[in-house]
Order: sequence, then C-alpha cells, then structure tokens
Amino acid sequence: QDIAIDIYNSGWLLYECKKICPNNRALHMDLFQEIMLIVLTYKPDGPLLKAYKKGEHLPFIKRIIMNNFNSKTSPFYKKYKLPMSMLELIEEVTKEDYEQDN
Repeated sequence: QDIAIDIYNSGWLLYECKKICPNNRALHMDLFQEIMLIVLTYKPDGPLLKAYKKGEHLPFIKRIIMNNFNSKTSPFYKKYKLPMSMLELIEEVTKEDYEQDN
C-alpha cells in the first residue's frame, strides 16, 4: 500500500490520465480512480512491488493505463467508454431522425 500512497501523492498518475483524455475531466478522473483500484489490488509481493524495487513502476503502471483505456474488454471500457459511445450513437440517430422530420 505504500506504493499506492506514493503514486497517489506524486500526482503522476493523475497527470498521465489527463494526458490520455484531456478534454473530458470526468473521464480522466474515472480512469485515475480505476487505475488506483488496480494498483491497490496487487498482492504485496506481486509484480508491482518488483517493478517498484527496480525503479520501473511508472512504465509498468503506464502500460496498465494504456491497456485499460484502449482495450474494448477492460473494466474501464465496459464501465465508462461503452456507455459514452452508446450515448453518442443515440444522439446521432436522434439527430438524424429529427433532421428527416424537418
């Protein structure tokens, strides 16, 4: 948990999440929280600790961020991005229907 506290307090993770989705504050905060949950669920003697001891924890976490943001099977995608894409589709269809009626 000390690693998670260090990551949280450093501000690095929040900065990385803002870089990935700079125009959507809600989405980058959701990504930040999701990644923190993942970091907190690693076993104390797991791969995150090994990477931390080698000083390679930031690239390790960056990969977790990118995988979660870009994967269509990640929990992040299913919770946050999929509903957003469905909403965009509904708005598009609604707009097309409205334009056809006028």
